[in-house]
Amino acid sequence: MLYNHYSYYDYVYDYYYIMFIIIIVTIVIIVIIAELIDDTNPILRQLSSTSCHVKDVCDHQPSVSDPCLTIIPRENWFARETKTASYMKVPVLNVFIHHTAMDRCNSTETCTKEMMEIQKFHMDTKGWDDIGYSFLVGDDGNAYEARGWDRVGAHTFGWNNKSISIAVMGNFNYDLPSQRALKAIDRLISCGIHREKVLPLYNLYGHRDAASQFDSPGHKLYELIKTWSHFKTLTS
Repeated sequence: MLYNHYSYYDYVYDYYYIMFIIIIVTIVIIVIIAELIDDTNPILRQLSSTSCHVKDVCDHQPSVSDPCLTIIPRENWFARETKTASYMKVPVLNVFIHHTAMDRCNSTETCTKEMMEIQKFHMDTKGWDDIGYSFLVGDDGNAYEARGWDRVGAHTFGWNNKSISIAVMGNFNYDLPSQRALKAIDRLISCGIHREKVLPLYNLYGHRDAASQFDSPGHKLYELIKTWSHFKTLTS
């Protein structure tokens, strides 16, 4: 006959040993989670700070890629130096969507040329200090830095020192920008929130909301942005 030689103390020892293992595993899991949600972690920071702002463009699943990576800096599109610059307080509450009412572009090469043409028009014909917008977006899916996040723009009278402007290259009275361009707008706004240049509870307007004499951002695009989250109507 076989006898069980396990004593009471053996059971107690096994119990505390198992509990010790469970505690260690729990601590390890907590440490890993704490590392992930730390503000210095780029993946979780991106997940917590960005979301889809453009209705029917995103699948409502936030991307873990840095939204700021698709911004083409000024030097990459051969921007001329600004004449003078003034700066505004950030983060801003307001974001305006424009169209340029000029040519569309669907590649980095053609969008670079268009950026140079727009800057030339704004500086040489209109006599402005620089290209007027904060950023521009092309059908290639890239955002192009113009005056950027911090500088006062020349895009929406009465709002230049308290808003970010995003202009889509082209005329959108009868057509919509490409899906890549619309996604670029979403990433750009996410980037602004990510960099604390735009308030998370921002207000979104079309250019015509503050300047009714203009069609901008185009009839077709304006009808679309009216369906986006954060869209507001200015009241007099």
